[in-house]
Amino acid sequence: MHKKFFNIPIIGFILLFLFFTASAKAFDIDEATEIEPLIRNNELLKAFLFSIGKVVLYGFQKDEIDYFLKIYNLFSPKTFLIVQNYEFQKKSKGKRFFHVFAPITKYNQKVLWQTVFFNSKKLSFDTKKKGYFFENTEEAIDLKVCSIVKTWFVQNNKNIFFSAKPVRKSFTTSLSSGLNSLLEIYEFLLRYGTYAANNKVLPIQYILLNPFNIDCTEFSTIVAEILLDKGLNPNYALGLTISNYKKNFFEKHCWINVFFNNQIFDIDVVLSRQMGKAAYGGQLPIRVLFGEVKKLNRLRFFPLEIFDEKNVEITENIEYNENLKAMIFSCFFLH
Repeated sequence: MHKKFFNIPIIGFILLFLFFTASAKAFDIDEATEIEPLIRNNELLKAFLFSIGKVVLYGFQKDEIDYFLKIYNLFSPKTFLIVQNYEFQKKSKGKRFFHVFAPITKYNQKVLWQTVFFNSKKLSFDTKKKGYFFENTEEAIDLKVCSIVKTWFVQNNKNIFFSAKPVRKSFTTSLSSGLNSLLEIYEFLLRYGTYAANNKVLPIQYILLNPFNIDCTEFSTIVAEILLDKGLNPNYALGLTISNYKKNFFEKHCWINVFFNNQIFDIDVVLSRQMGKAAYGGQLPIRVLFGEVKKLNRLRFFPLEIFDEKNVEITENIEYNENLKAMIFSCFFLH
């Protein structure tokens, strides 16, 4: 019994070693094989397997240990605690309706627990509905949404081909006519313009003329317009990117989801543009989805929209306090 017990891990290690030795010969992996270009081209699974192969065959170099852990971090499920808190002052007259985006159960994530408090009163909830709607008249508002979310990484196949000719006339017709696959869209946008957070939601006409210092909303708009040219029906995905390495570090983020060939494709050009080991860091792939919208103007007020009595979006600046927290939630029974 004892001999069999101790032989199991030894046999497993030998089989693993033989597997990666054969894989190394098949894929021509050697000690000089670069993993970084694979990551930049969004070939994450291949990069992960190559990294393991290099470790098994050649061992770790000292500066590669942290890098390998960051790549491994992409593929391990994550559980986060997310707290959204909004405080509004009293309103003199009239009604306002608040739409609050919150984490939802969809695609590659699941809401394990979610509780909503409206002026300290606990409300019922449904993690599959599209956010929460609240009404106030003259009283002050204290709104809080607490969520525990589990998310895991899924990589899409980039060798998917679309219609060769655009199906509509648009500002991006000439651009999209030369992009016939998802991989070509990625490769083009990897080198397009320059990225910088701008806290704006810019229209496609402006982006094409000034593709500099644009951020996730603008890159998502370019992707959405190209997909619309191809006859597809994309959604803007709204949520957070959360770091597993920096305590309570997160950013509001936007990417594209589209249904094609009976599959949901998750297209995040900003993720693919991250270049360099330090910049990549396993941060951006860890995303939490709060919801999807069709219209560009609805990105402006995420994660909180305010409407009047006629269901018209209120665009003027309304002062309120917002406090969001997102952190890794490490309970063994939740993983």
